[in-house]
Amino acid sequence: MTSSGAVIYPHFAETKGLAIIINEFTWIPNREGDRIGSDIDAQNLEELFKAMNFEIYEGGTIVDLKKDEIVERLKAFANDKRHMKYDSCIVVIMGHGDDGTICDIHGEEIDIDHEILSLFNGDNAGDLVEKPKFFIFQACRGGNSDAGAVISSHQQEVNRQKLSSFLKYQSGMVLNKISNLLLKKSPAHGSQRVPIYSDFFVFYATVPTMVSYRHWTGSEFIDSISKVFYKFAHKYDLEDMAIIIKRRVGSQEIKIINKQTQEEEIKFQQPQFVTTNSKKYFMFPSVHIE
Repeated sequence: MTSSGAVIYPHFAETKGLAIIINEFTWIPNREGDRIGSDIDAQNLEELFKAMNFEIYEGGTIVDLKKDEIVERLKAFANDKRHMKYDSCIVVIMGHGDDGTICDIHGEEIDIDHEILSLFNGDNAGDLVEKPKFFIFQACRGGNSDAGAVISSHQQEVNRQKLSSFLKYQSGMVLNKISNLLLKKSPAHGSQRVPIYSDFFVFYATVPTMVSYRHWTGSEFIDSISKVFYKFAHKYDLEDMAIIIKRRVGSQEIKIINKQTQEEEIKFQQPQFVTTNSKKYFMFPSVHIE
């Protein structure tokens, strides 16, 4: 437990877990749609995960698979016996996508919930039960773009005043008791069971219906994950790092050229983090306890 009373996942193995990276770089329907820059993202993630003491599945990024090959690779990964001795796993899939799906190199859609995440639930991946399962999807989730919303100067001032008042209130309260009540472990039973979709952490590059942007140097989303993890993974849990990443990506003005008007436009991108965790997930990249 942390000093605040929160329960944490054990993450003390010398090798933290297996990480699989799949990058659908090529776009067969139209080679102009090849995902230029995604190779940079993949390289950055490989270096990051190795630095955090994860083992890269098959030794490196897996590139350009058909739908059935992706599903079979993920099934094999989910049932890899090495999970028994490790404390977590990471799954990264990068490609074109739509709301609820990600595409293979031929444009065939793969349902994220039913054909990917379901492979890792408690019924299908027994060695990963009660272990954090971290998914990263770098893909569009629709064709809409985000031009941003204006925050009035009045609202900014109101927000500042509310935050100031809360900090004063917090300094005089003991919040640990609340945390203990909310995060208190249930009593153990002879044959304890947990929900089959517990301990999932899913990080999407953008929100439903919206596009995700990428440049020849890679994507802002993956770049932010890399930089934030390097800086904070030794002291922050995954949810806290996700907040920093969401703020970092969401605050960036993305300049694009409108293909119809040929004029420059400013767009925004908001990543989304979804979790069914019951504990805090500290990755402890440098901690090893037998």
